[in-house]
Amino acid sequence: MNPACRRVLGLVAVLLAAQGFGACKAGMRPGASGEPAAQAVAGASGEAPAAAPEGGAENPCVSSKCHATILAQKNVHDPAEGCTDCHEAASPTHPVKGEKTFALLNDVPGLCYTCHDEYGKKKTVHSPAGDGECLECHDPHSTAEAGLLKKPMGEVCAECHEGLTEGKVVHGPVSDGDCTSCHNPHETDTEALLLGTQPGLCTDCHTEVAEAVANAKVSHGGLDTDEGCLGCHTPHSSDTAALMKKPVREVCMECHDEVPAKATVQHGKDNSGNCANCHTPHGGDLEVLLVAEFPSGQYVPWTDKAYPLCFECHDRKMVTEQESGSATEFRDGKKNLHYAHVNIEEKGRSCRFCHAWHGGDQPKLVQESVPFGKWNFRMKFVKTENGGSCAPACHKIEYYDREDPGRRPSRTRGGFDKGA
Repeated sequence: MNPACRRVLGLVAVLLAAQGFGACKAGMRPGASGEPAAQAVAGASGEAPAAAPEGGAENPCVSSKCHATILAQKNVHDPAEGCTDCHEAASPTHPVKGEKTFALLNDVPGLCYTCHDEYGKKKTVHSPAGDGECLECHDPHSTAEAGLLKKPMGEVCAECHEGLTEGKVVHGPVSDGDCTSCHNPHETDTEALLLGTQPGLCTDCHTEVAEAVANAKVSHGGLDTDEGCLGCHTPHSSDTAALMKKPVREVCMECHDEVPAKATVQHGKDNSGNCANCHTPHGGDLEVLLVAEFPSGQYVPWTDKAYPLCFECHDRKMVTEQESGSATEFRDGKKNLHYAHVNIEEKGRSCRFCHAWHGGDQPKLVQESVPFGKWNFRMKFVKTENGGSCAPACHKIEYYDREDPGRRPSRTRGGFDKGA
């Protein structure tokens, strides 16, 4: 084509664009008219524009020569397929190197609200939604992610909400990056953009817990507080099992001050003080949420089925064998002193008579004093290498020694006297 013809065709294209026909390429809807463009606008090179494609032809904006990948992802924004639902020509020629020759029909978020509901009317609004920063999270054309998210949901949220997965134990939905299992991404009438209130939000998934609470004769009072489950658990990640906010004993002590705060000896395996060994944390059928029966009095007639709570962990032989060499350390030679205290038909001593069941400062959780009505009498317990002694109000001072029955500590330093 000679230069003269090329200049004439370029002038025609400019005139057509000035009358509302300027669009990205043939087939686009220009401006407000919504009609297909008659032809493409000539480029900066002055090359003749291509003829308008027939109806139903592929959108030339996303051809291999132009925006080839903009709609190539799995999930495509419906308006993006029409381009001029959101864009309009801002120049009589397109493309022009180094210039933006198309503009949005409106600023974001106003443009988005043309189709989508407007946010900012509820109690709690996600800051990007409230600030109209839709494109902080979403791609306006196409993505591989549902909801036109720029990246997988967990990665999008983590760009602002840092450190939520740093604990050793991570909540399942958080680990999966499924934040919208619990949160609305835009706005809600609940705090923290939660989809519901406590404890219902949690029990929607934790149905075994829901059933236990619903059928329980005794429920944990913590569930009835405003915090609900979050009074004890953290919702994202934790360094302790079951997503506890702190080690179990520390969490329980925030409400239950009967647990000694500075006890050097704690009840539980390996001195753990794990309250869940004896108490069910959500709901149950027994007093104080015990996991098994435990008598409330100080005197308990002995039977082979007594103290099921204690024998969840302890070996029952410690109270059933009259003589033993290993079932208990509380013995004088082989005489089992647990057996002697418990196996009394009418006034068998309860475990609680001598032991503190939560924690204390005495070895073997022996109580410093025992309540007896309005009176507290001292146990006067002393531990030795192979035994010890005690002198409560119920009997005079008694000594026991596993290696040498009847031996008692000498009053002289380092020595021992033979007891009578």
